[in-house]
Parts: sequence; C-alpha cells; structure tokens
Amino acid sequence: MQDAVFFEILRAALGQPFGVAHEGEHPQDCATLNSQDCAKNLSPDDCKRLFMMAKKQSLFGIAYDGVKKMGIPLPRELALNWSLRAEAIRGYNDQMNSVAAHLTKLFEGLGRKTAILKGQANARLYPNPAARQPGDIDIWVSGGKAAVLKLLEEQGLMEETDVSEIHAHLPKERFGIDVEVHFVPCGCNYNPIADRHMQKFLRYEIERAELVPEGFYAPSLRFAMVMQLSHIRRHFFGLGIGFRQLVDYFVLIQNSTEQDRKAVAQMLAPCGLRNIAGAVMYVLQRVFELDERLMLCKPDSNRGEVLLREVLADGNFGAHASRAKGSVIMWWLKNRLRILRLLNFDFGETLWLLLRYWGQFAFLIPMRIGILKRFLSRRRKKALPKNGS
Repeated sequence: MQDAVFFEILRAALGQPFGVAHEGEHPQDCATLNSQDCAKNLSPDDCKRLFMMAKKQSLFGIAYDGVKKMGIPLPRELALNWSLRAEAIRGYNDQMNSVAAHLTKLFEGLGRKTAILKGQANARLYPNPAARQPGDIDIWVSGGKAAVLKLLEEQGLMEETDVSEIHAHLPKERFGIDVEVHFVPCGCNYNPIADRHMQKFLRYEIERAELVPEGFYAPSLRFAMVMQLSHIRRHFFGLGIGFRQLVDYFVLIQNSTEQDRKAVAQMLAPCGLRNIAGAVMYVLQRVFELDERLMLCKPDSNRGEVLLREVLADGNFGAHASRAKGSVIMWWLKNRLRILRLLNFDFGETLWLLLRYWGQFAFLIPMRIGILKRFLSRRRKKALPKNGS
C-alpha cells in the first residue's frame, strides 16, 4: 500500500493523473489512491513512512510537491521539517545553476566546449525545476583526457588523487559543491563492441549541446536518453540505482519529440541497451502510466520487476542495500553472487563485466602478494627479540 501511495504522490508532482486505481495495484489499497481518501486515511505514521521513502530515494522536493497537490495533511512537526527541506533544495538548485554557469564561462574563456550532464540539465525540464534534489555537477569539457587534465593543472584545479578513466574531481572548497569534469561524455559499456557504437553516437550528439537560459550548455535529449540509460544500467550493476534517476528518465521522455524517440530506439540494439530500456519502460509504465506512444521499446515485465524491486529496497545509489552491510568478505561474496544473478537480466553485458573484473583481479595478484610479503616481513621484524634482551 505504501508504495502505491508514494507512486501517486510522484504522479501528482509531475503533472500526471492521480486519484484513480492503476493496473497491478491491490483493490484493498484503492481507497487510499485519491486525494480526498489519502487526506482522510493516512495516519501520522503513514505520513512519516512516506517522508522516509522520499528521503531514501532522494526525492524530498518532488514528493513534497506531490503531497501539496494531493492535499495530504501532514502532522505539524513533519510538515515543518519537510517544507524546510524542500526550501533548502530550492536554494541548493540556485547554487548549482550558478556554479554550472560559472564553470561554463570559465572553460569557454579557455577555448573549450562544455555541456552539463544529467543533474541540472535534467532539473530544468521538470514542472518545478527547483524541486529536484541535486547531487553533484557533471560537466563535459572538450579536448580529451590528457588535454583536460593539463588544463585543470594549469588552472590550479587538479586533484591528482581523484582521477578516473572518465572524469576528475575538482577541489570542493573551490566551488562549495562536488564537481566532476568529464573527458568522455559517458562511462563505458563493459561490452567493447557496443561501447564503440554508443561513444560514436554520443560524441556526435554532444556537439549539438545548446546554451539554455540557466547559463550553461545542455546536451540534446537524444544524447541524454542514451547516456542516462547506460548510466542507470552501470549503477544498477554496481552499487545500485535510485528512483531519482528513473524520475529523471520519465521527464526526459515527456519532453522528447517523436523524432528523438525514434532516433534513440534505433540505437538501443547497437549500444547494447535494449534489455535495460525494456526494464525502464516497464517501471515508467507501472509507476507513471507512461503512454505507450512515448515508449522507446516494448516494456519488459520480468526485467522491470527486478529493477523496480531493487530500486525500492536499496534506495538512492544502493545506500540502503542489505548487501552493503556486514564484513568486507561478506560484501564481496554478496556482490559476486548478485552479478551472477544478473546474467539473466543482461547476459552480454554481465559476461563482459565478469571478464573485466576477473582480468583485473588476476593482473593485480602479483602486487597484492608483494604487499602481503612486506606486511609479513614487518611483522616478523617486530616479533624478533631485541639485542641484549
């Protein structure tokens, strides 16, 4: 019941029809699925549980908009707490947009093209842009890894210890928020063949980024829909993915044109994204009643149920996942077993993930043995009796 009411709140916040029973929801829950009945039947404990769901999924602002639109009365203390958080999110969005615009001007002055990925580029498409709960700023900068790192070093923006294969972190104290500078538009697929197709498509589309009123460049919706499908899958295969990313995807589709969707649909198979697309379409249909005419492909109920179940259980980026609890060894074992189960979800991508993981594992064995030998050597030296004792 709680999930169904939460879905109604999200629908209301995003301007979708609410207050009616939806396919797949239990009849006994339908009494709570319209605004008047919600107002009458939600207990203070129910409201607190909804608050905790919004917190778990990093959807405080969106859910608060939905609660207001549905006229759900909250306990006084909870209403004050929630409204203060929503107002803080509004202020944080203003700060994020300001920093994104500043970075755009900074790199533009240095002769580089840029585009804001995900985050604030998504937020501007929401019915209430100030309600989306921000994370960090991801900004693509043209030139490639070596050139961008050199540029960051020259500008005193380089954190040498925090560079990955796709991005570098800027010093947080410089801007007051986390900023990732991307050398490539998107993290790679594990499947190298599919990744080549995807990177070619994204490199072309990123050049079509347009300056928006918020003062930064936003990529095309075609870019966003392909890139963010890959992002959802990568995090789903990793630590986990939350509802905020699925809400983002719903907003992207709602703002896309028929030509955009056709272009993206044609890239699903070459980019290896058909399985995750089918799962996402199912979730968006189940939660938001996504119109079939807007879908990129046929909804996949089997994979979609797997995705929805994990998203609801694990929260934003898997922060509440049970597999994250316990010892390091148990965490490792749980994650290895989970990856094996994902073979049914996406065999090709999972197989490449396993090959890459165990390849790196084998490559690092000599280094790990060396570390262990040095550790044992120091232990033996400490254990030896001192001269004269």
